[in-house]
Amino acid sequence: MSSDPTDIDSSPVGSTATSTAPPPFDKSAADVVLCSSDGVEFHVFRWILEDSSPIFTDMFQLPTDTTGKVQTVDLTETSDTLKRLLELHYPLPPQPQFASFEDAKPILVAADKYQLSKVAPALALAALPRIRVNPLRAYAFAVRHNMLELIRLSAKEFLQVSYMAVYSEELEDITAGAYLRLLAYRKACAASLEGLIASNWYPSVGSCVGRPALHARHTRLVALETSPVGIVIVP
Repeated sequence: MSSDPTDIDSSPVGSTATSTAPPPFDKSAADVVLCSSDGVEFHVFRWILEDSSPIFTDMFQLPTDTTGKVQTVDLTETSDTLKRLLELHYPLPPQPQFASFEDAKPILVAADKYQLSKVAPALALAALPRIRVNPLRAYAFAVRHNMLELIRLSAKEFLQVSYMAVYSEELEDITAGAYLRLLAYRKACAASLEGLIASNWYPSVGSCVGRPALHARHTRLVALETSPVGIVIVP
């Protein structure tokens, strides 16, 4: 996936029929228009995007022939993807919600494409309930796009599911090495968990009642939060 701003067409509005996006992307005072692949125009303020994304900063410096007009930039994303992505940069952004991991994918890809690092963690957490459905799929997707936070999140969720892999098309896009790193991480975490269970370690509690349950719970949390030394799950 290329993030080269020269891959993005920056040009005035052509003859293709367009419509204006809903508020807050319909302001006449906006100084740049982002046009989606399905012809929806988002009127935005340049400084908001330049503050968030080096890709947009470079994009807005590209030469145009929009003399006397607001600069228009044609993007490859759909209006739905752009709307949900841009909303994260306006005051009081809504908590993103995804109906499925398939629904989350274009938003995650667009955030990565434009290097929107400020919203990447929020998007990863919003996608977490969908990642849990098939963490191996999410891991493969994250590796394919080199999304480090999502790789770590998916790898931890992979500890919670059956070892048996469920095929998904995303697996075709990663190397055997990436898959073996995930399995090595899982194996090392399991070994760490067995060591903690075998030890005489217990959390400090005031009563013996419920102590075994607390021990099991805290042991599992420690294993999930601590990556075994020497195990690398990111490329």
